[in-house]
Amino acid sequence: MITKMKGFALGVVTADCVPIILYDAKNEIAGCIHAGWKGAFKGIISNTISKMKKISSDNKIYACIGPCIGRKSYEVDKNFYKMFMIKSKNNKIYFSNINKTKKLFNLRKFVTNKLVKANIKVDQVDRDTFAEKSNFFSYRRSCKLKQKDYGRCISSICMPELN
Repeated sequence: MITKMKGFALGVVTADCVPIILYDAKNEIAGCIHAGWKGAFKGIISNTISKMKKISSDNKIYACIGPCIGRKSYEVDKNFYKMFMIKSKNNKIYFSNINKTKKLFNLRKFVTNKLVKANIKVDQVDRDTFAEKSNFFSYRRSCKLKQKDYGRCISSICMPELN
């Protein structure tokens, strides 16, 4: 989601996925992206940036990546890993081994590299939603604990109206 409207907030709700807040300082365009692995894998980041650049190709876009599941907490199976390898062998850098059937996935690094490749300056709120129980909600942690529901975290941006 992107906007040039002043006085309105954009928000993105997450519970392990990556919240990305965007701001184009030259054109006063704000944006929010909900980047889970599927969306990031399928191009939501580049699609959103393309929409911002369609408004003006002369831009200076900044991004802030909010709290999300950390690299030590995101356990995946070999089929997940294979899917990323089929897309590009370069994706190997986002994985580390646990054992023969399980790996750890660094979603934050995967998302950050997509922004950096698009020439976006990136800042991080480098916090792990899964590991930090008292600070953040986590979908994956709730599933692991067999809880019926989980909370959500919201990240937002607003361009104030100036009188």
